[in-house]
Amino acid sequence: MARVPFFEDGWGELKPLRWRQRPGPIDVVWDEMQRGRDHVRQEGRFWSPDADHLPPEAQTARVLLVTPDGQHQGPAVVHMAATGDEGYRRRLHSLAKPLVRRGVSSVILENPYYGARRPSAQTGVSVRTVADLLHMGTASILEGVALVHWLATAGFGPVGVTGVSMGGQMAATVAALVDRPIAAIPCLPSHSATVVFCEGLLSRGVVWDALGPTEMSARRRLRTLLEDTDIRMLAPPVRPDATILFGARHDAYVPTHSVESLHRHWGGQLRWLECGHVQAFVAKRRAFMDGIVDALRIVGDTAQAAA
Repeated sequence: MARVPFFEDGWGELKPLRWRQRPGPIDVVWDEMQRGRDHVRQEGRFWSPDADHLPPEAQTARVLLVTPDGQHQGPAVVHMAATGDEGYRRRLHSLAKPLVRRGVSSVILENPYYGARRPSAQTGVSVRTVADLLHMGTASILEGVALVHWLATAGFGPVGVTGVSMGGQMAATVAALVDRPIAAIPCLPSHSATVVFCEGLLSRGVVWDALGPTEMSARRRLRTLLEDTDIRMLAPPVRPDATILFGARHDAYVPTHSVESLHRHWGGQLRWLECGHVQAFVAKRRAFMDGIVDALRIVGDTAQAAA
């Protein structure tokens, strides 16, 4: 997990969140295929569905498609980014390439405000304002929804969405917004950004002095604002039985009650890991991969039975 100061420039220009809207189709422009020893990867770009609300550097979304053979077929999953996860490297090596060996393709999305999409005024992965965080989340979610639909229309299937930590919360929101049966595998998700920035360990990185005259008043306002990110305000995914949540029993970033609350709202499976948040990132990728494969299989088996 990245340990960085959050919101050094205060609140920023706050606007109503737009992540509940349904994005239209995207036109992905793909570069040439690059062949690895056991996979084919291809970088692509498309205009973000939320481009009008992003800085110029972030308006073009960047993705990496990783397949076993370069063909648009078979199971596939969209990977959302964790806090501070710039570029593709971490998700490519920890999940996408091992998943290829299990017959699963991946699309890795780079978040706005990260990597090649980082605004020139931003140093490192630390978003400067609360508004920047909300813009990042909104755009990433809409891009994730659009990518799920792109995979399905491009010939892949079954399709799913996953992510770890912040990526898990975004993956859960994407799954709730998609209007077709998909697999959802949120790993270490919170039900809302409120618990992460007002209760969990990341709250120590918030520059509270930049948000209000007192930390108490700033916390109160931030909690109220982030309540609108509560996934429980949305209906569960179309296929709750194809949802597998992962929680860490000793998580200092995402309280266990938050994972449990989302599970109660969704149903599906909840798989506990006997470790902390950071250890899960490092040592539990096999469990995450098993969950991805299992959830995709549930959707695929049902589709075959209905055919």
